[in-house]
Amino acid sequence: MNEPDQTRLGSGELLAGALAGVGLEDTPQNRERYRFLSYQIEKQFNNLRVSATETEVLRALKDGEEHIRSLLQSAKTFEASVGRRAAVLLRLLQDVRKGEFDAPWSTVSAVTAALCYLLSEADVVPDALPVVGMFDDLLVVLLCAVLIRPDLERYAKEKAINLHEIGL
Repeated sequence: MNEPDQTRLGSGELLAGALAGVGLEDTPQNRERYRFLSYQIEKQFNNLRVSATETEVLRALKDGEEHIRSLLQSAKTFEASVGRRAAVLLRLLQDVRKGEFDAPWSTVSAVTAALCYLLSEADVVPDALPVVGMFDDLLVVLLCAVLIRPDLERYAKEKAINLHEIGL
């Protein structure tokens, strides 16, 4: 991943969906801004993913629930939509820990990285910025969903979760 346009986030459906998700018009200028931002986000996410440990899993489980609950209770539609998507990832991780769903470490580490990113004060885009502050959080959740797609679909099927309905 040397160039910003070589990221998973910087192409196709994710690009169009992310721009639409924050109400940005799909223009060449917005696509270029998005590609640069997605490169930075994906780089930070991958660093978290490859270094994930059992300690981070426990932190994601402990602190993630409260953070996601606050997103779901937000009066801001965009924050609540990020919360709905992240809640599925959290449930998957909880069920893996309880032994109710089997997933490889690569899935556990990706979900852990996504949840830790949501909890982090050191986001690529600070959460305090209206609307765009949650943009990077949404991108990380979507990236995680892409990376764990087979396990996520199997989980959704077992739990009768409609991924399309919640934007995953």
